[in-house]
Amino acid sequence: MKVFKFGGASIKNESAIRNLLPILAKEEGKLLVVISALGKTTNALEDLLYAAYYQSDRSEEKFLQVHESHTQIAQSLFQADSIAFQKLQSLFDDLRLDLQDITTVDYAEAYDRIVAYGELFSTCLVSEWLNAAGFENSRVDIRQVLKTDGWHRNARIDWDATAVLLKENFDFAKHRVIITQGFIGSTPDGKTTTLGREGSDYSAAALSYLCDAEDMTVWKDVAGIFTADPAEMPDVQLLDELSYFEAIELSFFGAKIIHPKTIKPLQNKRIPLYVKSFLNPDAPGTIIHEIEGRMQLPPIYIFKKNQILISISPKDFSFITEDHLSNIFHIFASIGLKINVSENSALSFSVCADHDTRVINQVVELLKPAYHVKFNENLELLTIRHYTEEAVSRQLMGREVVLEQRNRATIRMVVKEL
Repeated sequence: MKVFKFGGASIKNESAIRNLLPILAKEEGKLLVVISALGKTTNALEDLLYAAYYQSDRSEEKFLQVHESHTQIAQSLFQADSIAFQKLQSLFDDLRLDLQDITTVDYAEAYDRIVAYGELFSTCLVSEWLNAAGFENSRVDIRQVLKTDGWHRNARIDWDATAVLLKENFDFAKHRVIITQGFIGSTPDGKTTTLGREGSDYSAAALSYLCDAEDMTVWKDVAGIFTADPAEMPDVQLLDELSYFEAIELSFFGAKIIHPKTIKPLQNKRIPLYVKSFLNPDAPGTIIHEIEGRMQLPPIYIFKKNQILISISPKDFSFITEDHLSNIFHIFASIGLKINVSENSALSFSVCADHDTRVINQVVELLKPAYHVKFNENLELLTIRHYTEEAVSRQLMGREVVLEQRNRATIRMVVKEL
């Protein structure tokens, strides 16, 4: 059995959905297809949730935007009397009901409940269209299979419970192809959870692990993994292969092509991961697999824009001690602030993080009773794996280093434009 994961860009419109059929039809054995929300649907649902939760008069407008975008795709894919329209509308009816009482739960739980509809809409459209095109498949609501704890927006998988439910719900004897959702799961009592942004890759990896998949393929709009994001740098080089170790390091440092949690389940069972282009499916792409020894690789660049550097110091001018750090990390964890780089001195502790205004504001409110908090905004985090001094110098032209960390293999620099 193989696992295919299709991201939002690969199903962003009617023609993209149609393009799935020749890719899937080439596979003759059992196939588990994990699908993300269409295009920018997750962002649109986040906007809808914010409007509904804080009782904005724009919530109906936001709802209709999501509804219209999916209905237009359905109209391009199906006949007017197709049952697919009824199934899609039923999901939108459920979404409207969920929005009516959304303020009765905290925001994180509300987020999971509403944003999860993106994957439910996309799998409905894809599964129904493939069946209409004669490519028979079963659609499984992954919330009936993938069980998690109750940590909303970043839930942890209950591997034992999921393994049992997977055997009960994945019936390859009925259809050799199963379509399901990435990113989402549910608690034992049925509350919807999500695995964190970009968690669809992780969902696919977890299912690959539990199904003992032959291999897993992530289908992207790029030809594989490059030495840098082609949108950020010219003359990038395609990496034909990576070891699990290198892929984990790159994903930890923020490489966009693979989610940080994705590789580990695959490594544990030595399941190869292919990163391929849905625009050119016959191209070999990049394979991530077991490689003995250290790889000789060129410099690999990872850019994270829209960063903020937060500097924290005690108001009583005491030293930064383990007690202070414990308190600060507890606050970060309670809000869900992800630290990209940290550095501490005797009197201050600094962290570089994504500049999410809502999260940062919450952190400041919790820190300011006991700490002075200062910011540097409009920064970029630059990571160079397998760096050379020439590569570093070239990237620092026109930039000032605000914070730097390096070891033998990797340099990380928080920089600002001069």
